[in-house]
Amino acid sequence: MAGDETDPYNIGYRALSHVQDKPLHVVFAHGSIFVVRARSICIFEAPQMVLPGDNLNIVLPRVSKSFGWVDGVSLSLGPSAPSCPVGSSRSPLSLLVRNKGDDPWRPTEQFQFLTLDADFNHAPSRTAHDTSSNGHDSLSFPFSLISSLSSLHRGPIRCSDIVLGPYGTAVWVQPSDWAAVGLVTDDNFMQQMSTIASHETLVVSLFPGLLNQGSSEAHVKVALESDGSGWTCLDYDEVRGLIVLGSGSGEVTVYRL
Repeated sequence: MAGDETDPYNIGYRALSHVQDKPLHVVFAHGSIFVVRARSICIFEAPQMVLPGDNLNIVLPRVSKSFGWVDGVSLSLGPSAPSCPVGSSRSPLSLLVRNKGDDPWRPTEQFQFLTLDADFNHAPSRTAHDTSSNGHDSLSFPFSLISSLSSLHRGPIRCSDIVLGPYGTAVWVQPSDWAAVGLVTDDNFMQQMSTIASHETLVVSLFPGLLNQGSSEAHVKVALESDGSGWTCLDYDEVRGLIVLGSGSGEVTVYRL
């Protein structure tokens, strides 16, 4: 696609955005394919099986939405009732977005919990030949904001992984605060200011789901400070209550809830 002649940076910006918006999750549910990227989500109609020799069409998303600048996204397909297995056609689909906001220096970050609307319809998919003049699908974004949780955050994130379990618990690493140490001068005398040490923290939170007893409020359940290992990645098995953390030094630590 050619760039805008009035904007010499248009092509480079598109390429950079595509590289940064890497795929994170792909879920087949509700007759659709949900592709979650680092900063957006695309919803496709489930494709029909084709026979060898049939013409293949390029299927465009039914709807797509950008989250802006975020530090993590997690998508989870959960049970609708204790007797309903995970992954059934009636299973709710939940999305947790770690919102960075427009100001990277703000003192808080926000975790937004969204769920797929109950009246999510199955509009026909569109192909590259069906694109309208404005390039957008008429289907509105089918996720609704249910709850949010704010967390103090002033430091650089080394572990951007967040995992939302099917029953509504979520795990992430809250970074240590930016160092509050500095230098002041008085008559050419340099004095170092004292500061309180801060450590990154493993956070386990509870969002709306079967374990939250019908409440729409989100809250932190467990907060565990790091011993200084420097966590860089994590994974979470909600059913078994296991959290595994990897550090920059190569160590792997497993916690059981």
